Amino acid sequence: MNNGIKTFTVLTIILLLINVQAQNKMLIPEGTDNAKDPSSQISQTNGALAVNELHVIPDSGRSGYPVKISFTINNTDQFTSFQFDIILPSVLTFVEDSVWLFRKTNHLLIANQINQQTLRIVAYSPSNQPFTGNDGEIVRIMFNLNGSAGSYAIGLSNVVLSNPIGVNILTGYYPGYVNIISPDISGETNIDFGEVSVLDTISYNYSLSNTGNDTLIITEFNSPETYFWNETTLPQRIPPGENQIFSLKFHNINKGNIQKHTQSEVMIRMKIHFLSKLLQFLLPQIIC
Repeated sequence: MNNGIKTFTVLTIILLLINVQAQNKMLIPEGTDNAKDPSSQISQTNGALAVNELHVIPDSGRSGYPVKISFTINNTDQFTSFQFDIILPSVLTFVEDSVWLFRKTNHLLIANQINQQTLRIVAYSPSNQPFTGNDGEIVRIMFNLNGSAGSYAIGLSNVVLSNPIGVNILTGYYPGYVNIISPDISGETNIDFGEVSVLDTISYNYSLSNTGNDTLIITEFNSPETYFWNETTLPQRIPPGENQIFSLKFHNINKGNIQKHTQSEVMIRMKIHFLSKLLQFLLPQIIC
């Protein structure tokens, strides 16, 4: 358990009372996108424009490993407490007791999992002390990351940034994303070598593509059938968005006076850095 950080299953306190006061007016410039977006409004206090914003910092990680997502606040006004809900993508799972609070004095932090997709963060000072500084990281949270390669949105809602007299001084909040770095395989699932003489060895140039966003490393081709093999030197590294040709060979020494066409399937297991998949190939018709 980190100092000053508490995690509860059920949140039973109401932290912030938001008072709307006459001197805190919302100014929405005409003809701008802000007129339609309540999450990025500009407040005016005593005639001076204020900027008090919450940001999710985008990050990247590999599936199966933890990732730490940071949240920053840049503020022209002092604030003593804040609250926001994180709308989690399915690839992120909250790690309990893994929340860090920054720019604090005697502040406490509560992390409460509202439901599978919502994590509520609340921070406050028992003596109404302001957070320090005007910019920088305010919260860091660890999640387990599991999923396929791609970008996943991290949303925000119910954002409150409270000053010492209980006024919500928030002027905008900005969601982010987490990017899963992972290779992925794309290639033919069926190969037909056609008719092959028992005296011949036939080759097939098989193209394997990496459709992910991390390097794909092919370390081994395995086949239970000795007459089907790969002659390309291994391991092979395939960068994201590129492909590699593998020389697949076929030769069957079975002989006979009767022509018989047979077909069978063989499974090739490819041991891959960060990824294991099964590819299915259709063996040729054999004259034996």
